[in-house]
Amino acid sequence: FKIFAQTSYRSNTVIVVEVVKNKSVPLASYLKSKGFVVGLGYKNYREKQIRIANFPAHKARDIKRLIAFMSLHNR
Repeated sequence: FKIFAQTSYRSNTVIVVEVVKNKSVPLASYLKSKGFVVGLGYKNYREKQIRIANFPAHKARDIKRLIAFMSLHNR
């Protein structure tokens, strides 16, 4: 995985992650089964990206769990 946008173009509310190894749709389904809802990329990026809301209401432990599940799925 890697962050899609250059630093100067990044949003304060959404993190766009480029899915390098696998497709984004199966990853989003897997994350949903673990209790996380993420969006897919727009148009031509639908199969290549996921979009993660970045709000202060998210706890650090939840973000760590999300990253761990993404890493497990990417193996």
